[in-house]
Amino acid sequence: MTSSRAGSIGRGIPWFVITGVLVAALSMRGPIVAPTPVLRDIEGDLGIGSATAGLLTTAPVLMFALLTPLAALIIRRAGAELALMLSLSGVLLGTLVRALPGFGWMLTGMFVIGARRSRSATSSFR
Repeated sequence: MTSSRAGSIGRGIPWFVITGVLVAALSMRGPIVAPTPVLRDIEGDLGIGSATAGLLTTAPVLMFALLTPLAALIIRRAGAELALMLSLSGVLLGTLVRALPGFGWMLTGMFVIGARRSRSATSSFR
């Protein structure tokens, strides 16, 4: 009886859910690490210094650290599914804002990406 139960549990894992989780994880990581290889080009194009350009890589991590406690509260009330959907929407919004011309928009987009990502990362620890 236990062997048939174990077999049904193994078959019960929907592969599209696993694929969805992997795609979501890749979607949220990419926009954060994307500026790093081209940071010197960004500095030259926008005429900013190294410290200022470093804000582009610091902003998402800072928002992640600051908003994780708040994200945990939101996840408890709204649920992990809604938190994931908000996170992916935020990453999309932040990516679009970051694409606008000017350093201010780029930095704002990075803050939005970091703020939204903190929600989804906390949901994985539920």
